[in-house]
Amino acid sequence: MALISGRYASLKYSTELAGAAAAPGATVNYIGSWDLTISLDTMDATYFGSVWKDQDVGMQSWTASVAGYIDVTTESSHHNKLIDDSIEGRLVQDIRLHEGPTATGAYWIPNAHSTYGGADYSTDYGAYITNYRVTASKDGIHTVAFDLVGNGGLIYLTGGSSYVVIAE
Repeated sequence: MALISGRYASLKYSTELAGAAAAPGATVNYIGSWDLTISLDTMDATYFGSVWKDQDVGMQSWTASVAGYIDVTTESSHHNKLIDDSIEGRLVQDIRLHEGPTATGAYWIPNAHSTYGGADYSTDYGAYITNYRVTASKDGIHTVAFDLVGNGGLIYLTGGSSYVVIAE
């Protein structure tokens, strides 16, 4: 079993629509955790006389939450861009949730890129920032947390010199 240390996880973000073959956005500094939830709606297809429920899978969706410390020390800070995307209601298309080292690890990304080789994609896919929270405390470091709601498909890729779509 190959366990992955969370210490190598990261969040990469770019305001540009890049592809897997292009360089990803820069790592957002001071992020301490992220989580991703993929949901599958179920439909009850049970009929009169059934003893067991008959379920079928319906629509799929995804959400993510990110938390860490805030750095708004420069105008070009990724935190500042994320705040702007949140307030403006922009669709964020190049946001990557890396599970391990960015050079070789697997990651999740909205399927908004045409360079993933055969995977169905849409330039309308991405995520919206639905909540952006900054917390200040007299005896602590300012923290930031934000939530994403997916718009369209999400894919899981392996990194390295070539990219392989694991799931779409």
